[in-house]
Amino acid sequence: MNSRNIQIDVLKGFAIFIVVWGHCIQFLADAKYDFFSNEIFKIIYTFHMPLFMVISGYLFYPALQKKSFVDIAGGKISQLITPVFFWFAIASLIFNNKITIDSVTHTIVYGLWFIWTLYVASVLIAYAYYLNKNLFIQISIAIFAALLMFSDSDNISKIKFMMPYFIFGIACHFIYPKIRNRLTVIAIACTILWVASILYWKTDYYIYTTGMDSKVGAVTEQLINNAYRYIAGFLGVISVSFVVYRYVTAAWIQKPLAVMGRYTFTIYIIQTFIFSNINGAFNLNTTTNGFVYSLILTPSISLIIIIFIILTSKLLEKNDMTRQLLLGGRQ
Repeated sequence: MNSRNIQIDVLKGFAIFIVVWGHCIQFLADAKYDFFSNEIFKIIYTFHMPLFMVISGYLFYPALQKKSFVDIAGGKISQLITPVFFWFAIASLIFNNKITIDSVTHTIVYGLWFIWTLYVASVLIAYAYYLNKNLFIQISIAIFAALLMFSDSDNISKIKFMMPYFIFGIACHFIYPKIRNRLTVIAIACTILWVASILYWKTDYYIYTTGMDSKVGAVTEQLINNAYRYIAGFLGVISVSFVVYRYVTAAWIQKPLAVMGRYTFTIYIIQTFIFSNINGAFNLNTTTNGFVYSLILTPSISLIIIIFIILTSKLLEKNDMTRQLLLGGRQ
C-alpha cells in the first residue's frame, strides 16, 4: 500500500464533511426553505468544491509525470467512471427498480458532476502535458480559455468553473516553495478578503443559480458573477487550507478527519444517492430554531451518514472485486 500524506487526508476529510453538511442543510429542510440564504451554506459553498478540485490537481501532478496520456485517460475511467456506473446500478435497483441509458448519462454528467468534471479536467491537462511538458500549465490555461467560449449545455458550466482550481492545484507544486516564507501573511490577507466576500455574497454568485454563460442583455452582471465566485473560491481555498494545515494538529481531530479523507470518493458518491432519494422526505422545521438546525442537527446527521459510508467502504475493500468495481481500486 502506498504511504499516505496525513495532512492531505485531513484536508480531504474536512472537505468531505462540509460537503455532506451542506447537503444536509439543503435536503433535510422543508421544500420552501431558502437554503441559499443560510449563512453556513453560504460559507461552505464559497469554497468546498474548489477545495476538492485544488486537492485533486495537487495529487494528480505526480501521476502526470510518471504515466502516459493513454494510461491516464484509461486509468481514470476505471478509477472514476466505472465505480459511478456500478453505484448507480445499485441505487437504481434499490430506489427505482430500473436502469436506463439516459438515467446513467444524467447521473454521471449532472448528479455526480464533480467526478465527471474531474475526469475531463484530468484528460485535458494530461493532453496538455503530452503536447509540451515545459509549457503544459500555459497550454492548460489556454484550454480553459477556449472552454469559456462553449455554452453551458451538458453541464459544461461546472467544467469551466472547476478547471482553474485544478490547474492551481498542480501549480502549487511550483508556487509553494517560492512563497513558503510569506505564507502566513498571504493567508491572513486572503482570509480577510474571503470573509468580506462572504458578507457580500448573493444568490446569483452560486454556480448552480446563474451558470457561466453570459446572458443576452446581462453580460456585465454575468461577468461579475463569474469573477466573484472564482475569487471567493480561491480566497476560501487558501484560507481554509492554511488554517487546517497550521492549526488542526491535535491527534483527536486529525485522526477522524484523516479516516474521512481516505474515503472521500465513496462518501461523495453514496451521499449523493442518499440525498437525491430522500429529498423532501423529512421536511425538518427550520423556522423554530435555525441555530439548532444549522449548527447542531445537520452536522450531527452528517457525521452519522459519513460513519455509515466509511463502515460500508471498509467492508467493500476486503474483496478484490468490490474494491475494484465500487471503490475504483482504492484501498
